Amino acid sequence: MKEQKFSIAHIDPLGQGVSKIDDQIIFIPKTLPNESGTCEILRTKKKVAFAKVAKIDEHSPLRQKSDCPVFENCPGCHYLHTGYNNEVLFKKNALLRHFIPLSRELKVDDIIFIEAAERYHYRNRIQLHYDLEADTLGYLNVMEESVVSAKDCLLPTKAIEVELKNLYQNWKSIIPKDAKTEGHIELYERNGKVSISFNKPYAEGGFTQVNQEMNEKMIELVKEMLATRSGAALDLFGGSGNLTAQSPHLETLVVDATEEKHIKTKEHQTYKRINLYGKNAPKQVSSLVTKKPDVVIFDPPRSGVKNIKDFVNELKGPEFIIYIGCECPNLVRDLVTITDQYALDKIYIVDLFPGTRHFETIVTLKRL
Repeated sequence: MKEQKFSIAHIDPLGQGVSKIDDQIIFIPKTLPNESGTCEILRTKKKVAFAKVAKIDEHSPLRQKSDCPVFENCPGCHYLHTGYNNEVLFKKNALLRHFIPLSRELKVDDIIFIEAAERYHYRNRIQLHYDLEADTLGYLNVMEESVVSAKDCLLPTKAIEVELKNLYQNWKSIIPKDAKTEGHIELYERNGKVSISFNKPYAEGGFTQVNQEMNEKMIELVKEMLATRSGAALDLFGGSGNLTAQSPHLETLVVDATEEKHIKTKEHQTYKRINLYGKNAPKQVSSLVTKKPDVVIFDPPRSGVKNIKDFVNELKGPEFIIYIGCECPNLVRDLVTITDQYALDKIYIVDLFPGTRHFETIVTLKRL
């Protein structure tokens, strides 16, 4: 592998250090601003390279030793080599960069940040890659084409941590005989019980947030937002109505693609099953609405809602919109299309994924 000198100018929204020397840009994880040293080039693309640290000659005063023994080689976490206060600032700056198409006037202090109580032992679901022939089990590091052992990872809940250590003792013997040579194992804690599945779709049996404590904070935040609304609400991509369950004053229609047998709603909620990514979804949803919603909640998967404008127009322009996105660039892409009808109200980061570059963004909008 080719080695090259680096000097980190800043951290990008993907949690990588960015070095620019002689017109070549190098992205290097696990670095911090003003650090310099030698990196090992893993991949190149025109004038852009992707690398890993070989040696740091000048350390940032922001650097600290990670408590997690897996961190240095793990592809999943990005900020455990610095304090949480620095992670918060990196995430705020990432949001500012993403939001440029929506607002160039937005400042760091305009972002309301809901901090995580803990950086470790919060994930109630983890997915591991296995390779029977290579005798490896762990997190897949695509860039380095390797598998990192997760045996000592500190992110899973305590219950999963126990099962994880047991799994490393006997994982090959419990994989189904008809399973593929390479595949994945998912450990999932729900209601205090840890389940293990092999080569099943992600979050089989129903999606829930991986950070239960922060999910409850997010529910409480949305509850406060809804407290001032009246009449009807529309909860799109709403699952079981998680976000609107505590707002009985609103007559709520919850719409998602989940089978009804997995859904348990409250008395004030009605559930309808629709593929919200279907071509005619906006018209289908509109046809189910018996009372114009005062507020519409969009809580889509990472891919977002490219046709959000169609939904808004079909619904005759609700007064208030709450958009919850786990992939900030897609949230911005969507909201740009309705800026002629809506103004940004408040912007929140809910830190559901401490230690990583990921975060949940919540934006409220008011009709112009």
